[in-house]
Amino acid sequence: MQHLLSPISNSVFYTYFKRSRLDLLLFFIRVPLVLIAHLLILGSYCISQDINAAKFKFSERTIKHPKVKAGEVLLINYVFENVGNTPLVINNIKVNCSCTQPTWPKEPVIPLATDTIRVTIDTKSMIGWQDRTLMVYSNSISSPEKIRFKVMVDNKTDK
Repeated sequence: MQHLLSPISNSVFYTYFKRSRLDLLLFFIRVPLVLIAHLLILGSYCISQDINAAKFKFSERTIKHPKVKAGEVLLINYVFENVGNTPLVINNIKVNCSCTQPTWPKEPVIPLATDTIRVTIDTKSMIGWQDRTLMVYSNSISSPEKIRFKVMVDNKTDK
């Protein structure tokens, strides 16, 4: 129990700074400067990772299609450009409905190149207002990207 009750004067901190108050002042200036330097280095690394990544730029993220009759098959094209510095690779596109079938380029899209995601929608099982979101998974810095389509499906039959 003797070591727990030892006076502060025997602590490492006190012994280190026993020499002068100037040493104490320099210690409290040096520590924040070292932390700031580390944060700046880490921040510049993170920024460089964003600069060297692929990035989508869609001409339209949300496409509103005119009113259609139930049973029609729609084709919607989402044109995009890779505005990043590395090739853009689309891994998968997830949809919530089997009536929506996306196709995408299987080859990498080189920087500054334009390509298209094509979506086929079968409206035979749809009724009324449809607002669907597709999740595009890729090597983009903001993956997954969201794209949407909206359409009004009229299920009334002409007599």
